[in-house]
Amino acid sequence: MQIMVFFDMFSFSLIQGTEKEALEGTNNMVISRDLATSLFGSVDNSIGKSISFNKDETFKVSAVFENITSASTLQFDFVLPFDVLFRHYPYLYKDWNYNYARTFVLLTPETTLQQLNTKIEKYLTTRIEDSTNLLLARPFSEGYLYGKYEDGVQTGGRIDYVRLFFVIGFFILFIACINFMNLSTAHASLRTKEIGLRKALGGKRKSLVFQFLWESTFLVSIALIVSIVLVIVLLPFFNELTNKTMVFRMTKEMVLFLIGVNLVTGLVAGMYPAFYISGFNIVQALTGKLKTTFSEFWVRKGLVVFQFSISVILIIGVLIIYKQISLMQNTNQGFDRENIVYFSLEGTLENNPKTFLEEVKNLAGVKNASIANSGFFGGHGGTSGITWEGKNEEDNTQMSYLVTDYDMIELMGMEILEGRSFSRDFGSDSTKIIFNEAAIKKMGLKDPIGAKITLWDTPMEIVGVVKNFHFESLQEELKPIFMYMQPQRLNTVMLKLEKGDLAKTIDELTRFYEKYNPGFPLEYKFLDADFQKLYKAERMVLSLSKYFAGLAIIISCLGLFGLAIFTAQRRRKEISIRKVLGQSTSQVTMMLSGEFAKLVLIAISIALPVAYLLASDWLSGFAYKIPLKIWYFFVAGFVALLVAMLTVGAQAIGAANKNPIDGLRDE
Repeated sequence: MQIMVFFDMFSFSLIQGTEKEALEGTNNMVISRDLATSLFGSVDNSIGKSISFNKDETFKVSAVFENITSASTLQFDFVLPFDVLFRHYPYLYKDWNYNYARTFVLLTPETTLQQLNTKIEKYLTTRIEDSTNLLLARPFSEGYLYGKYEDGVQTGGRIDYVRLFFVIGFFILFIACINFMNLSTAHASLRTKEIGLRKALGGKRKSLVFQFLWESTFLVSIALIVSIVLVIVLLPFFNELTNKTMVFRMTKEMVLFLIGVNLVTGLVAGMYPAFYISGFNIVQALTGKLKTTFSEFWVRKGLVVFQFSISVILIIGVLIIYKQISLMQNTNQGFDRENIVYFSLEGTLENNPKTFLEEVKNLAGVKNASIANSGFFGGHGGTSGITWEGKNEEDNTQMSYLVTDYDMIELMGMEILEGRSFSRDFGSDSTKIIFNEAAIKKMGLKDPIGAKITLWDTPMEIVGVVKNFHFESLQEELKPIFMYMQPQRLNTVMLKLEKGDLAKTIDELTRFYEKYNPGFPLEYKFLDADFQKLYKAERMVLSLSKYFAGLAIIISCLGLFGLAIFTAQRRRKEISIRKVLGQSTSQVTMMLSGEFAKLVLIAISIALPVAYLLASDWLSGFAYKIPLKIWYFFVAGFVALLVAMLTVGAQAIGAANKNPIDGLRDE
């Protein structure tokens, strides 16, 4: 086995220095072009220069790498030898109960991923006795899209959203094709004499079919050009909406793909109208008296039902996504995340954080202060190195943990259910530990307060139980977690600010920090901002779904409008007779609109069960989810029906108001 240099394995290019020497020694470091320019003025001046960390450890710049693109999964400004981590935290080198690092492995051509995972599983049992933990390797290229695993099986990830919008895009394109069919056949009466003349002059049906397919493909080509222009114009807005930096490039592959989509769409959209129009009887075409068969008319109605079903499903989807995101953002997480800022220990703060915490509490606007090993969300560790009385030997429970200090539980607004919090009134609490309800239940402890446990071979005593709190997305099940105190691992200051003028408080905090810790700028974050990032993907899906649903219903209404035109043309004599026999405009309008209302109601009845199944499947990915209330579906159906009736009503009123003489003239 060969332990490779980081820059040998990955394609981050070095613009100064070599891969072999980049991380040689324990005090070499590699920095980015931007960092080199920022610190030393240029890349050339950076090699061999020294960089001090917290004024107590110095590294020499041995190489410079090109700036990393925003599309890269790995984002960093400098690279240090891994030995630096072990130098600061020596226990990590020997203890197999920590999951603090990611390991990258380059496989030989003859080795499969399954073979590697089998070896990892066997090796893990030699390091952790009776281990039931699952540690597996996965392709790095799939990490971004295929990031969700359950019991070692890939079950989803961001690829679910990619597939979702691909399917939605396909159906919207299909709806557009349906509209083209309906609008083409609805306006066929305008071309009947042209078709009749061409047939009378010897035109073959084959040539007519080819003509109409060419016309549809030509129209699709124009639409493609317009869509490319719209993509270029709207791409900045889309990037802002999705927080991406996508660029539209007309590569060879893209051109071939667009040509293929253009041809397929043109043929699909034009096939039915081409065969329908070219099949007109010569006499009927020349006289303009076309007969519509029962099957032809119901094909058009069926297509309208289909496209409105898709629209209703999308409307329901938008509503359910909105309600689910609202649930996740408004659910009580078991602590108060509002007005909490945090920042890393640097400079003189590392040597004496206690004094800083006591003094910063005196600042106006600062309610409480404490210190932890992370910024809370996503910063917890995990371990199975915990034992308790009565623990099953085969139980290898994985628990999360937070390293905290005094006042942290109070700062976060957590609720103590049993026992007490960490307190200075009881002397040192370095051997005391606090669990959440889920952990106590997992351990099966009926009287937890005072119970003895062992954490990484260190005897500990349970002094408190806190109410369950969520430190991850609500997509995840609530996990067992414990908190303990270990001063050497504390690296993040957390402050609870008073409500009010936060900007003023931050300004005062910045001045105090820079005075207390000269040479180090205050780089703070809000805990609530971290919370919002947990649901970034869901909010993006909601935003995109709104536009897709709106587009789908607009296109569907165009199709309905086309069918309304066709119906009005087909029944113009019937409408005229009804008017002559005394029916009012409103009665005729209700008659025409009622037929379309039936179609929309059929579409709604089809869409509701399908939407329910799809929504249930999507919500199954969340540990905490909304109940599917019946009014969600009724609201979506009502909106679709209302929009459809407004669309059809205008055409129906126009048809009902026409002079009946015009409709009876041919008789």
